[in-house]
Amino acid sequence: MEVVRRKQIAKRALTDLEEVVLDVLHEAGVPLRGGEISRRIDIPASQIASVSYPLIHGVLESLARKGLVFQPMADIGKREWGLTEKTTERMKD
Repeated sequence: MEVVRRKQIAKRALTDLEEVVLDVLHEAGVPLRGGEISRRIDIPASQIASVSYPLIHGVLESLARKGLVFQPMADIGKREWGLTEKTTERMKD
C-alpha cells in the first residue's frame, strides 16, 4: 500500500473516532474520563502503555487542539473531558 493511501485511511479513521467521541460526550451530557469513553465504545484498555487508554486520549487531544473538547476542572486535578460551548451549539443543529 502506498504511503499516501495509508495516510488517507488513517486520517479518515481518526475523523470517524473523533465523531464517535463527540457523540458519546454529547449523549452523556456531562464530562467523562477517557476510560469511560473507551468503555462506552468498547475500546479496551492498554496493558503496556503508561496511559490506560492511549487511543482515546490521542483522539481527545486532537479534539482539544481543534477547540471541540476541554477539561473543565483540570486545574484541580480532575481528568474528565467535556464539550466546548462551540461544540454543544453545533451539535444542537
